[in-house]
Amino acid sequence: MLSDDRIWEQLGALLDENDGSYVVYGYRVDRSGKMIKPALFKSLAYSNLIEEIQRKYGPGDYKLMIRKGRIMAFSGTISLGPAPGDSWERYFGSGF
Repeated sequence: MLSDDRIWEQLGALLDENDGSYVVYGYRVDRSGKMIKPALFKSLAYSNLIEEIQRKYGPGDYKLMIRKGRIMAFSGTISLGPAPGDSWERYFGSGF
């Protein structure tokens, strides 16, 4: 299992590579750590993908799988807070 720092380092390197050959599959992860199917999104990898996930889907845990053809280049779970300029209240109400 990779440490959080190692996951972000590996994920950042793949997203920054931007060669158009990596496909990202993103899934929500429930409170028990189980991946929720079907995939929330499928996208080509690009450097601002994490920010887009934050803006479009909000804070939470996400399982990302990045494939290059038949090869799994990355598989890991990340936790995201609200997007910059956003707040927790938007997602969880004012009682949060």
